[in-house]
Amino acid sequence: MAFLDNLIRCIFQRPNFTPLALAVVLLATAKTTLARICFQVLLKRPYKALDETLPPADPVHATDDAPCYTHSEPDDVDVDSILARYENVEPLRFAGHTFRITRQIGKGASGFLWHAYDECDNEIAIKVIHKQQMARDVLKADPRAINAFCVSEIRQEFDALRKVTASGSPFLAPLLCSFSDADNVYFVMRCYATDLFEHLNQCGHLSQRGIEPTSHHASLMKLWAAEILVGMQTLHSIGIMHRDLKTDNILITPAGHVAIADFGHSTPTHSQTWPHQRFIRTDRSGTLGYTAPEQHPALCASGYDYRADIYAYGLVLLDMMLGVPWFQRVGRDPEHCAPYDVSIQEAINLVHDLNARYLLYNVLVENPGKRPCWDEIRRSPFFHDIDWNRVAQRKYNPGWTPCAARKSFHNPTSAIYSFRYRYDSEKRNYIQEMIDASAREGEGLGALNINYETPAALAHDPLHGTTCTRTRLHTGSVPEHDRQPVCPVVARWRDHF
Repeated sequence: MAFLDNLIRCIFQRPNFTPLALAVVLLATAKTTLARICFQVLLKRPYKALDETLPPADPVHATDDAPCYTHSEPDDVDVDSILARYENVEPLRFAGHTFRITRQIGKGASGFLWHAYDECDNEIAIKVIHKQQMARDVLKADPRAINAFCVSEIRQEFDALRKVTASGSPFLAPLLCSFSDADNVYFVMRCYATDLFEHLNQCGHLSQRGIEPTSHHASLMKLWAAEILVGMQTLHSIGIMHRDLKTDNILITPAGHVAIADFGHSTPTHSQTWPHQRFIRTDRSGTLGYTAPEQHPALCASGYDYRADIYAYGLVLLDMMLGVPWFQRVGRDPEHCAPYDVSIQEAINLVHDLNARYLLYNVLVENPGKRPCWDEIRRSPFFHDIDWNRVAQRKYNPGWTPCAARKSFHNPTSAIYSFRYRYDSEKRNYIQEMIDASAREGEGLGALNINYETPAALAHDPLHGTTCTRTRLHTGSVPEHDRQPVCPVVARWRDHF
């Protein structure tokens, strides 16, 4: 309490202090001291209590590399570093644009996702790649090689995003602009209310409560399956393999349509004959549980091509039909599944729609040469009542719109301080020195230039919709005229929460 003693001593040495002013200063000091004591007490409790006090973690995007708190970490956590999680972030400025950061809405191994508003008060999402966090492997490997690898990864995603944006497909999440500063790389994109994984997760909770999906839900799944197919077919037509297609990477627009995102594993090619002259990859990529047999880490060295994406599409469709991840439904651990796990056939047998089951049997085959192409999938009985021109023009009404206002969000600096907690100043300084050393040679993350702004004609999508986070953020509620219709399934379970 030495700082309090010094404060009181200074106060009493000032003859012009009124009794009221003195009372106000002492009250403010006491409240601050009490707050710090409360934080100290919480930090001495198990970390479970700490996690309950701070904003909840994001389980959807958590990875082994993502910063997290565990019971094994030391008790002497710096209180100021935790209090600093609630500080504001200065607006970002690029090419005449100003982006006001509001909160963190996701995180990953090398960065995080921010929600923001642009200068016209439009909602956007900013993918932030933290350079030090991405280059942390320089602590245990050749710094020059790690720096080159990081640049290659970012440029590969950047090239894929530019090609996706130029395609103009509404079913591929475009890049609005990109830039970098001394600390981070920024990819600015449209804001999406939720993703397919989260939607299926909610439907799974409904089933557990005894509320079965309606026919409208089945029609919605078919529409989304058709939109994903059109998006993937477009992606292949512009020479890009996605290589990590899964429900987490399929975003849902505020208007209720879907868009494929996360091109961090994508492989663009400049070949004009794709995919007829097979573009072969031999590196490890993707997420276990959603990889084709030939893409599995045990077999990928033998090579795989665009047909691995068709297999991943089948797995996504299987999840949509089951309402939960297929391996969860049959009690399998994707970490221990064989390259081609026979339990997939068990999962397909659980699908009620016979046409969907027939399609899945044909797509989810071990031999890539026996899988149907996109046009053959379009002609399958499952899509017999789909007008593909209406799908491409988004003329089907999903009849359901997502709302992001119920989600749990984090302060914008949350992931940054988590990284700083895991890596002390000595390690961070070393990482930064390696980045700066490469920059002086004109290479590496420090010299990376990815400045880009999408053409004005592609920047705005009138059919994208507007999320309800805007009104919730500014007014605390959603006015009647801003509310959008919800799926009958959602309407039935809303009162359960």
